[in-house]
Amino acid sequence: MIEHMRSSNTVAGVFMDLHNPLTVRVLGADILNNVDLSGLVLVGNIPLVGKVVRKLTLRPNK
Repeated sequence: MIEHMRSSNTVAGVFMDLHNPLTVRVLGADILNNVDLSGLVLVGNIPLVGKVVRKLTLRPNK
């Protein structure tokens, strides 16, 4: 799964925090919350573009 995360840059992080509620309302999804609710377990987390875009490897929680 490819996903974006909150930036560790202070200015970009605040910008992302302010826009997240709007994005969730418009798109109807909070991906990380949905992953938690799915019962999947995070196995790997590889940064692809700085620290914002990451490749997440997930597996079923058995």
